[in-house]
Amino acid sequence: MRKIVGMRQDPEVLTIDYDAGTLIGSGPGAEDEARLVCERITEAAGSLERERAALVLIFGGGQDIGVALESAVRIADELPCADASLFAGTTTRDFWDGALPKGTARLEIFLFTTD
Repeated sequence: MRKIVGMRQDPEVLTIDYDAGTLIGSGPGAEDEARLVCERITEAAGSLERERAALVLIFGGGQDIGVALESAVRIADELPCADASLFAGTTTRDFWDGALPKGTARLEIFLFTTD
């Protein structure tokens, strides 16, 4: 097993799309949308196999700050589903990016460095 010695300074950037209203809702479609978010993260993070995330910044898009931030929180909840080994114990921070359209999120993944 390799020893963690630091964190890379340049993040891997992933972008995913989702239905914001459904994801943050409490209806039956919310679970289905969460599964889709998990699948989209899994697909987007495919090139990060055998890596470990130290920190993930999640930027929810749209003009409604509340919806964007709640979307980012819900996306963070799906990280272990997407790749448990990549995101195990990862610290996340949720942000708003009004330049992104509603239903789009940017994930900035800072990976550990190892020896």
